[in-house]
Amino acid sequence: MSQTEKKVKGRMKKRLCIGLFVFISIYFLISLITIMFSHSDDTILPDTGVIYSKTSGQGIVIKEEYVYYSEGSGQLNLLIDEGIRVPAGTEVANIVMVKDEASINNEIKNVEDKINKLLDTNAKSIIKNINSEEKLDNINSIIEGIQTNIKNENYEAVGGNINNLSNLSNGLIPEETLINQSLEALYQEKERLVGQLNSNFIRYFSKEPGIVSYEVDGYENVYLPKEFENYTYEKLTINDMKDKDENKSLDVSSGQPIFKIINNFEWYMAIKIEDITDIKLYETGQTMLIELDNGTELKGKIIAINITGDKAVIVLKLNTYIHQDYNLRFPLLNIVHYKKEGLKIPTKVIIEKDGKKGVLIKDINGIVVFKQISVLGEEDEYSIIDKGNNNGYIEENGKSYKTVTLYDEIFVDPLAVSEGEILR
Repeated sequence: MSQTEKKVKGRMKKRLCIGLFVFISIYFLISLITIMFSHSDDTILPDTGVIYSKTSGQGIVIKEEYVYYSEGSGQLNLLIDEGIRVPAGTEVANIVMVKDEASINNEIKNVEDKINKLLDTNAKSIIKNINSEEKLDNINSIIEGIQTNIKNENYEAVGGNINNLSNLSNGLIPEETLINQSLEALYQEKERLVGQLNSNFIRYFSKEPGIVSYEVDGYENVYLPKEFENYTYEKLTINDMKDKDENKSLDVSSGQPIFKIINNFEWYMAIKIEDITDIKLYETGQTMLIELDNGTELKGKIIAINITGDKAVIVLKLNTYIHQDYNLRFPLLNIVHYKKEGLKIPTKVIIEKDGKKGVLIKDINGIVVFKQISVLGEEDEYSIIDKGNNNGYIEENGKSYKTVTLYDEIFVDPLAVSEGEILR
């Protein structure tokens, strides 16, 4: 190859390289421009959303709660875990007593005094109606025997004395006299006290079925499930709850609450209403939907509406949930008047056309189309729109319009495109 041919070939290679470089540069420049302006037709899909109409209120939980108290001082043993539901007759706790013998003996003496007083009162009534001197002597003798047997704690003999007395006095001691009504209970009480004196162990059995709780807040005997007409706005005071004692001592003293049993099948919620107009559409017997502050929704039947001036208290009867939060007492809540599901879209994508609200979407052919919408409400930067009937149609002024579906691509920047425009 001559020198001239080599120079020509070199120039052609150089030109080819320059052309290739220019082509690649133009390609990248066009791609960059495309990327820079591609945001103009960004689209989003709507999401599902719910719009509410609510009124906030203060709730007061009313439950059947049975509190059990310590009958002596000692060490408490808890036999059932907190929150467990137990049938009636279940041993829930026991106390190993620290004996206070002087106190127990004093209680026994008080019971004996009551027994003697009852017997004496009834005996006088019998004697007053006896005319025979011989009978009177016999009756006095029997009564003295009763006193002696009581003193000696021979209660079985006391029962026999009373029967003899009844026979001798020709039935002047009817079955329902003060003696027969009260003596049995007093004997049982004395027997229990004597048992305490001779033992160092008290067992506690549930008298009712229900959930066991060791958190006694002091309102168990305040908010009772009865006389709901008396739960009025001015009477329902909300006091601060005591802080939960995580390190509760098991050393208990006489009279101290030790546990409670909660009926978890039926319970009640009294709701304080600040403005009576918020509940003007409700009546007794209707169902009301409430929302607790943890988002839980509950349905209850209205059993009382107690109005005081422009304020009120609504009492609901409920039969769900309380087993999950059995120590609930003063929850903040919402009364849900209205709740409707719709589609959630950013408020900024909404435009108006001929006085009608709508959005621009990209249809299946890539054409920009206006779709009318009906806004149900707004929530922060979003709007909840009506999703229409089962076929996706909404109505306005007697006319039906096909509205946005869950699968429509909505333009994020509606000003960047034009209705009827065909996009790639």
